[in-house]
Amino acid sequence: VNLLCMLYWGMSIGVAKITVVFLAWLNEALASWSYLAVNIALFLIAEFLMMLPPTPGIPVYIIMGIILAGQGRKVEGVGYGGGLIIGIVSAFLVKEVSVVGQYAIGFFMGKSIKIQQLVGVDKVAIRAVEKIMMRKQVIGKVAVLVGGPDWPTNCLCGVLRLSLWTCCWGTIPVITIIGACVMAGAFLAGPKEIMTDSEKSMWSAIANTALVLSGVVQMVA
Repeated sequence: VNLLCMLYWGMSIGVAKITVVFLAWLNEALASWSYLAVNIALFLIAEFLMMLPPTPGIPVYIIMGIILAGQGRKVEGVGYGGGLIIGIVSAFLVKEVSVVGQYAIGFFMGKSIKIQQLVGVDKVAIRAVEKIMMRKQVIGKVAVLVGGPDWPTNCLCGVLRLSLWTCCWGTIPVITIIGACVMAGAFLAGPKEIMTDSEKSMWSAIANTALVLSGVVQMVA
């Protein structure tokens, strides 16, 4: 068990580091692309990453803010603010599509009795989640879907054959966390391509504040 825990945490930390490095490279690679092509490519890449169990969502949302807001500065009719809004909407759509994909994986894998036994669908904790998700009370559903880890939560909902529609709309409040992360990325990029050291420090401090805010929201959830 200890070895499995060490392997899990090692993979989680390692994949998180690799994700950050890859996304930093991606920012440079997409610099010469058209804004529409950047949006499409970034959405597909972000969706692919979100469908991988060890991938953390926060670096993905931050880089979407950096790229879409940063490159939006150069596009007439979009601008920095427009790029920020596009980043938030795009990141939220990535999240919702990943909910559907992860739910589908759980749904089809849940047909296996062995998978159900492995998950422990008859355990008290799992039954408690099922009861919460089947109630009419909205707060409990939001707490499970927003406060829980993406992959285990959404796959579990699929295994338990819960309502996909409920999983999708119950995830909507996560836009507060996503928005804060995207804004943090946009603030890191800054409203201007060339900034003084004092301006960079100011926008970096604002970005850190946005990240702290997203963490607080997640803890409350």
